Amino acid sequence: MGQYAKMSRMDEKGNFTLWNSQYQRDLAGREIEEITTNLTGFFSLLKEWDDKNNMKEDEMNENGNFETTDLPLVAVLRLQGFTIKDIRRDGKRAIFILEDKPKRQEIVRNFYNDAISISPLKFWNSVADVKALIYNY
Repeated sequence: MGQYAKMSRMDEKGNFTLWNSQYQRDLAGREIEEITTNLTGFFSLLKEWDDKNNMKEDEMNENGNFETTDLPLVAVLRLQGFTIKDIRRDGKRAIFILEDKPKRQEIVRNFYNDAISISPLKFWNSVADVKALIYNY
């Protein structure tokens, strides 16, 4: 918040205020709501862009395989019955080639929307297995 919010406090009515050094006055009520809404919207937009970018990286290739560089996603897909067919290198990045299945799009969407339930221990073990494949492939 830099120059805009140097100090926050609660007034005598119990309302939260921010001191705006640029205008030498307190920001209160509606102004704080606007700032919060704008920041929330901004970070939601960044997340949406990031999700779309990750989805673009994860595509089905011409051989009917699914390619991705997202290691946690690969770990989840393995737990859902997908098989890693190959691993390619692109500099330091690993590109995973997996068999594609009809349910893949739904699983990927649920993964990026944090709407998938997996045992943390199974997930951790799957991540370790995928890492071992990268370094031993």
